[in-house]
Amino acid sequence: DRLFNYIIDKENEIPNEFIDVEYDEIITALKRYDMYYTKESIEYMSKENLNKIKEITYTIALIVKNKLFYLTKKVSRDKLIQVYNDCKNRQASYKDTDNQIENFANYYYKSIENELTKDLSPSFFMPNNSEIEVEM
Repeated sequence: DRLFNYIIDKENEIPNEFIDVEYDEIITALKRYDMYYTKESIEYMSKENLNKIKEITYTIALIVKNKLFYLTKKVSRDKLIQVYNDCKNRQASYKDTDNQIENFANYYYKSIENELTKDLSPSFFMPNNSEIEVEM
């Protein structure tokens, strides 16, 4: 909530975990996903939608903080919301089980991070010995 309130009001202090993150980069990322809201635009939102926006905003800020913004073209706004809804459904189905999700924000961020990085593979590979041609 503190980060979201800071972005909306700019009256509060930025949360400590985002002090070293460029504020304009967070705003750029939020705008890229059409997730930058004004104080006026959130007045008429349901509490459920407002919480969803806050959690997605926090995740987008973590993407910027963790230097993954360059990968954001791989995940659309619709995908962000779909993954959010999937995570919420998993949270509900895992409730009171051994797999219960303890921290939804971290769980959602990790799910998005996996979406951003899933097709990344190392550019270096070592061929096995049978593939190496030796000239004599």
